Amino acid sequence: MPLLIEQRAIDLIKAASARLATAKAMSFAAGVDVEYPSKIGPPLAYPVRYDVAMQRFRKVLIS
Repeated sequence: MPLLIEQRAIDLIKAASARLATAKAMSFAAGVDVEYPSKIGPPLAYPVRYDVAMQRFRKVLIS
């Protein structure tokens, strides 16, 4: 069964990939919520922030 992906979505992904491929450096912040089971009922949710910085070639810093 072939994947049904709109051409516009494919074009956006290709453009973003091309731009990232030429980038010499990049940084971004990612926020996630991590849930842990709780003994008293609803799970506990903790927000976590990851600051990511990348510089070519093969240098990655995640803090």
